[in-house]
Formats: sequence, C-alpha cells, structure tokens
Amino acid sequence: YQDVAGAYRALQQGKIDALLQDQTTGRAEISRGVDGVKILDGDVSQSSIAVGISDYSTIANENSINSCINELTNDGTIADMESRWLDIGNYQMPSIDMPTSSKVLKVATSGTVEPFSFYKNGELTGFDVELAKRIAKKLNAQIEFEVNINYVSLIASTTSGKTDLLIANLYVTDERQQEMTLSIPYRTTRGMLIVRDYSKLKGYTSLEQLANKTI
Repeated sequence: YQDVAGAYRALQQGKIDALLQDQTTGRAEISRGVDGVKILDGDVSQSSIAVGISDYSTIANENSINSCINELTNDGTIADMESRWLDIGNYQMPSIDMPTSSKVLKVATSGTVEPFSFYKNGELTGFDVELAKRIAKKLNAQIEFEVNINYVSLIASTTSGKTDLLIANLYVTDERQQEMTLSIPYRTTRGMLIVRDYSKLKGYTSLEQLANKTI
C-alpha cells in the first residue's frame, strides 16, 4: 500500500488479515480512533531507519549527512527527540533558528504519518521534520519540504534529484539500498502486527499463537 490510511482501510474491510507496522506509528494511528483493529502482543521485527540521499544534490551527500547524524547522535539531540516525539508524545516542535543562506535544502516527506511527519494546526511537524531542520541548519541551508503521501513518489523525487533528501521514517532494506543512497541509520524501530477484530485471527492475542500458521 502506498499510504498508511489505505493499508488501514484494507485491514478494516477484510482485504488483508494483518498489517505489519512500526510500533510508534501503529499506536499513534490506533489512538486516533481506528475502529475494528487490535495489536497482537510481541515484537515482529527490528529495522534500521535512515535518510535517503539524492546522488544529484549539490548541497548534501552521503558523507555530509552521515556527519550530521553522527553529531546529532553524539551530542544527545536524537535521543532527546526520541524522548519528546516517540516516548512522551510531547508533539511540540522546538524553536530552531534557520540560516539565512542562499542555499535551500529540499526534503521529501509524507506529511501523514504521526508522530514522524504530520500536520498540526496547519503546520508541518514531527520527528522527521525536526530532524530535517536540524540537518539543514548544520549544512547552513534553508529548508523546503515536498509533501506526498505516496512513498513511491517520495522515493522517485529524491532519486531523480527533484529533492535532496528523503526523511520519512525510511526503513533500510536491500531493495532500497539498490535503489538509492542511504545514510547511516539514526535509529532502530520495532514492528508490530495489527489485525482485524473480526478476521480469522479474532481469537489471537499474541504472536506466539501464530506459530506455523499462514496469514
């Protein structure tokens, strides 16, 4: 599915039996009132999250983005962001003084995935948005976002050079590593399985109960 909302609709309508999703995103979606679904206890997987980098960018490259991520990790900024956005759910974008440079870093993001990139009171906000701003500041560049709910289009905008970076809770996979340049991971995430209350999985409450079953 090309967007989170479409995947949840398919689950609610019984087109699929289960949805594998990032724990933070899944809990945020369900807390907003997604009816007829439930979370199975247990972790399904662990994945690394990275920044997608355009090979055509004149502002950012793999080395400069990795340097930014290392600095933000070593000084505790990313840990603080995780605490505010992912653990506590503070959802308050801090004030970040952006440079008045003539350079503009163009960043692709989804705008629909809470708490990473979403709109609050008409303003684009979230963990990914803050990270993008902090990277732009380190690169001495202003920032411009391209928002698209379609991940295929987001990836294409970066691989084609329309945007410099893709920051959208981007999972590191073998396929994506072949498709585009990725930064070093800046965090890891755990997946969870969400099922439809009235599917054939209705009676299950944990992953262990799904052993040796096909869904």
